[in-house]
Amino acid sequence: GGGSLFLSSREHNEVTALDGSTGAILKRWSILQPLQLAYRPGGQLLIVTSEALLALDPEGENPTPLISGLVNARAVAVDAEGNLFVA
Repeated sequence: GGGSLFLSSREHNEVTALDGSTGAILKRWSILQPLQLAYRPGGQLLIVTSEALLALDPEGENPTPLISGLVNARAVAVDAEGNLFVA
């Protein structure tokens, strides 16, 4: 393997990037109650919280809100054409 592995921790209010080969922590982002993660074409990481959908450039510092005002969101998915689905 290689690349990066991304983990969300609702209990610790963070998303963590790990080295896919060594498991070493590469970066951490403070995000209130992150739930599910998905990749978007172009390399953005999507993060769903119970109230928002965020987009994160893995090289960036802060996520960008895409949708706010969600109620009890739990999941995010992206299809082959790049369409977003939030449940």
